[in-house]
Amino acid sequence: LEAFKNAGLRIQMNFSGPYNSGGVCALNASAWVAETLSFYKANTTPTQTPSIEVLNEPGGTWFWGPNAASTSSALCYRELLKKTYTAFHAQYGSAAPKILGTLDGANGLSFGKAWVSSDWRTYVDGFIVHPYGGVGSKGSSALGNRERIENAHAMTGGPIYITEVGWPTAVGQSATGDSLQWTESEQAANITNFIGWAASTDYIAQVIYFNYRDFGTSSWYGVLRTDGSRKPSYEALRQAALKYGA
Repeated sequence: LEAFKNAGLRIQMNFSGPYNSGGVCALNASAWVAETLSFYKANTTPTQTPSIEVLNEPGGTWFWGPNAASTSSALCYRELLKKTYTAFHAQYGSAAPKILGTLDGANGLSFGKAWVSSDWRTYVDGFIVHPYGGVGSKGSSALGNRERIENAHAMTGGPIYITEVGWPTAVGQSATGDSLQWTESEQAANITNFIGWAASTDYIAQVIYFNYRDFGTSSWYGVLRTDGSRKPSYEALRQAALKYGA
C-alpha cells in the first residue's frame, strides 16, 4: 500500500475473505467489519482509497463452499454489507469510501438477485461484476461478458464496477477457467475495445484490468510478462486510461 500511495495511485481495496467452506454465514460479521475498518483507518484514507470491495466472489463455490450461492448465504452477505456501510459512514460521514457489493456467483446473477433489495442505496454504492469472456466462441470471448453487465444494470439500475476482466496470453496452453488464450496483440485489442465500450455506457463507473503481471503456467493475464517486460497491452491500457480518465 505504501508503494502504491508513494506512486500517486488510487487504490480500490478488496477485502476478499477469509475464505471458508461454510460461506458468508460462517463469518462473524461484526468482527469482520471492525477489523476491516481498523485496517482501513490505519493504512489509507477515502482520498487514496475511494472504494472498497466487500469480499471476493462470495457467491462462488470455488472460494466459499457448496452452499455459497444459496439464498441464506446471500442474505448473510446483505447483512454484512449493511454493517460495513453503517460503520464506514459513522467514521467518515459523506466522505466515506464507496461500499461495493458483488453480483457474481455460481449461476450468473442469481446470488445478486437474492441479496439486492429495493432499498439497496441505503447500504451499498455500486455493484461488482467480473465479466470474463468465457471459453466459448472466440468472437464472444473477445468481447467479455457484456450481457452479464447489461443484465446487472437492468436488475439494479445502479452503477456497475468491473473490478476484474482479462484475457490471458499463454498461447499453446489450455484455456483457463474463464477465458480462452490470446496472442499478445489480441489481448491488447480486447482491452482497447472493451474499455471503449464501457466508456460508451452511462452506468459503468470503473474498469479494473486483471492483472498486472503474468504468473503460473497459464494465468498470463498480465500487461507485464513474467520477466517484467511490457506487452502491447501495457500501452493499450495506458492509452485507455489517458483517454477516459483513471
